[in-house]
Amino acid sequence: HVKNFADRQPDNIGISVVVTTNSFVLAIYQAGCKFYANIRRYFAITKTMDAALQMIEEQRTEEKDPV
Repeated sequence: HVKNFADRQPDNIGISVVVTTNSFVLAIYQAGCKFYANIRRYFAITKTMDAALQMIEEQRTEEKDPV
């Protein structure tokens, strides 16, 4: 199901970021990313709000100036 989610997103979807310090949630996310690297394009989990805001800003910058 995760692979289907990652593979079927439109190009203009953006990113959703969850902020949590729960080590179990972080571990599940990291394990999932090993199997479905594409998921990082649409969904991220981080420990701090500053890191979340930075991820969002980086994606917005990439959208404005694609490499």
